[in-house]
Amino acid sequence: MIVNETATGRENEVTRDDPEGGPEQSPTPAGATTRPPLARQHRRWLVAIVGVGLVLRLGWGLYALDDVPTSWLGGGDQYSYWYYGNEIADGDGYISYVTDEGTAYYPIGYPATLAAVFWLQEHTPLPDHQPTTVAVFHALLSAATVLLVFVVARALLGPRRALVAAAITALMPNLVLYVASYTLEPTFMFLLMAALAVFVTHDWANGPPSNRRVLAFGGVLALSVMVRPFSLPLLLALGVGVVLVRGGWRRALGSVALAALPVVALITPWTIRNFEAMDAFVPISTNLGDTACLDRTLESTGRFTWANHDGCADPYLPEAERNRENLGKAISFVVEHPTEELRLMGRRTAIMFEHGHSGLEETEGVHGRFLGDRTRSAVATTADWYLWIVSVGAVVGLATVLARRGDPATRVQRWTVAFILVVLFAIPIGLWGNPRFHVPLLALMAIGTAAVPVPDRIARLVTRRRSEVGQPAPTPEAHGAG
Repeated sequence: MIVNETATGRENEVTRDDPEGGPEQSPTPAGATTRPPLARQHRRWLVAIVGVGLVLRLGWGLYALDDVPTSWLGGGDQYSYWYYGNEIADGDGYISYVTDEGTAYYPIGYPATLAAVFWLQEHTPLPDHQPTTVAVFHALLSAATVLLVFVVARALLGPRRALVAAAITALMPNLVLYVASYTLEPTFMFLLMAALAVFVTHDWANGPPSNRRVLAFGGVLALSVMVRPFSLPLLLALGVGVVLVRGGWRRALGSVALAALPVVALITPWTIRNFEAMDAFVPISTNLGDTACLDRTLESTGRFTWANHDGCADPYLPEAERNRENLGKAISFVVEHPTEELRLMGRRTAIMFEHGHSGLEETEGVHGRFLGDRTRSAVATTADWYLWIVSVGAVVGLATVLARRGDPATRVQRWTVAFILVVLFAIPIGLWGNPRFHVPLLALMAIGTAAVPVPDRIARLVTRRRSEVGQPAPTPEAHGAG
């Protein structure tokens, strides 16, 4: 049965896994404000799962990441992140390597994160080898994401199914593969899941969250927005959640405004900097225009093309002006060709999920092919099938979760996770098709898959058998023999 560990007061709707893997028990009584402590057995499984995830990520990262990007043509966005991270760490600012002028083409969050990592490396006894440092940093973030998946899933599904979700995430091939790249996915996923963890671990049965929790949520959300703004709609989920638990529209608007304060606090100085550097209003980046227009012509295939065709603005315009014009052209194309846009959205979706080894391709973008043909084929095939199985499991599991009735507190948690998954799916198919775009969904898809009965039954069998190991054999006295 679907589990919600917050106080719901509806025993006919929600049950909880027994901490020791035994029979299911009634939920925490209504009005309770704390989640029961995690049982020793579940703690041991969680440590093992996160440990395995960390070992896999460290092993792959240290093996595969041994070089830095050398050019944009080979490394693409990875070269830009690495280059700007070094420039910022050296105190040279965020200056375009194309125009030698101030730029905001990429959101500042991930280049600034790399800059902090590179600065620490340079000013501490850390090994003076950037690939190793990046691999370890990404491995730690990605393993921490496994832990956050457990935290979020536990609030929705209970501890046993949360362990299943964490295990699916820990073993996800593509998440392991991304550790050995200079891409923003490990950082964004960690921050997104951290924001969700702050959100769903609140006891919504007791009403709206406190101002302190709202600010904490907004703070983590702000960091994720500066890395990739796709997470910003979580502010809407907060407002809807407050309304659902009968906090009222005034309280909902106040909570959203309070959570938005850290977001505004981070965006404002960056916007001021952009105005001074480019004499234009640029709150986050100028990348959206090119991204929106490049796949919008009658000859588009759903895949990447250079933003220099007739459907885009003059590529030699200043980037802020080009960004505005390209957004306008993209909107005009959708309005004038709605049927074609629907066709392209279908193509982008197919491309987005056509394979699950984009992390390997990103790694090869820096190093070239370094695995033998058979090994590479095995890695790619395993990653592909893992993605497709989890995709089906996520659809089935989330549909099961959302179809169950529940009180408003339960619905807030379930629908928020489903909402952000839909958002992270919808935004990319409104841009262009890239297998890399499915990666931020993977942690949420793992949670959905864990709600399917089959993985849960396997986990129940394993945990029960494990709990029986080491138990003393029954004595005659235990059966009443004299």
